[in-house]
Amino acid sequence: MCRVCGSTFGHKRGCPEADLTPERVGTCEICGKPIYDDDDDGYFNVDGDRYHYECFKDEYLVRP
Repeated sequence: MCRVCGSTFGHKRGCPEADLTPERVGTCEICGKPIYDDDDDGYFNVDGDRYHYECFKDEYLVRP
């Protein structure tokens, strides 16, 4: 829960904390850790499931 605007999910419009806190967009189906909209490594959204780019690459990359 945001200590400034009181919102339990995200932030209310105009909340100063919204600019400081990255928004959580989901949980990685492979590692179980949160995915944030500002993740530097990026993420995939496949059929509604989300994956960190590195987790997806390590799990599904086909190596010759």
